[in-house]
Amino acid sequence: MKNTKKFLAILLTLSFVVSMFSFNVFADDAIESPIIPVGPVPEEWYQYELNAETNTAVLTAFNAGPNRTKIVVRSTYTKDGVEYSVEAIGSDAFKGTDIQSVEIQEGVKSIAAGAFANCASLTSVKIAASVTSIDATAFDGSKWLENQPEGVVYAGNVALVAKGACEASVALKNDTVPIADGAFKNQTTLEKIIIPQATTVGVDAFSGCTAVTIYCYENSPAHAYAQENGINFVLIPPLVL
Repeated sequence: MKNTKKFLAILLTLSFVVSMFSFNVFADDAIESPIIPVGPVPEEWYQYELNAETNTAVLTAFNAGPNRTKIVVRSTYTKDGVEYSVEAIGSDAFKGTDIQSVEIQEGVKSIAAGAFANCASLTSVKIAASVTSIDATAFDGSKWLENQPEGVVYAGNVALVAKGACEASVALKNDTVPIADGAFKNQTTLEKIIIPQATTVGVDAFSGCTAVTIYCYENSPAHAYAQENGINFVLIPPLVL
C-alpha cells in the first residue's frame, strides 16, 4: 500500500511539472525567437513612447535578454485596450544588442540615427516599403552593414549610405524612395549621380561632395535640392511615354 501511495505521489508531481512546462512554452509568441523565453511576452521586449492624441508610437528601446535574437518590429502596439500605430524606431533603440535578424513590418515609416548601430551579430535585415526615412548612421558598426559590398548600400527602398569611396558615376535604382540624410557625405570622388524622378533627398546627403553634378528631372525633388544647396545639376530630358 505504501508503495502504491508513493507511486501515485510521484505521478502527481510529474504531471504538475509537465503542465507548468507546457504553460511556459505556449505562453509566449513563438514567432520572434526559436527558443521560447520564460519571462516577459514579446510585447514587453520593447519600450514605446506613446502619443495619446494621435494614437501613434515610437519604439524607443529594446529590453535585451536570453534568446531574444529574432526581432519583428510590428506596426501596431496595444496598451490598456488602445491600439497605437508604430511609426518610427527611435535613436539607439537596439544599439549594441545581440540581435541576429530584424524584420520591420509595413506601416513603420522611419528609423532614426544609430537605431541598430554596433549590433555585431545582426546579419539579416528586412524592411517594408513603407519605411521612407532612415538615418545614414542607423546601421553603423553592424555585421549587416559590414557584409555589404562597397558602393551604394540600400536598406529596403532607401539609399542608405555610400560605403567606401564612390565611383565617379553612380545611377540610383529606379525604385529608390529617399536618399538618407548624409548618405554621400564627403564623397569627393563622386562626379555624377543620376537620381530618379520621384526620389527625395535627405539633409546633407551630398555635403562635402566637392566634385558632384546631380543629373535630375525638371521640378523633381532632386532638382529642388540641387538649386537650394548650390550644387551643379544637369536636367534629364523628360521621359517619352
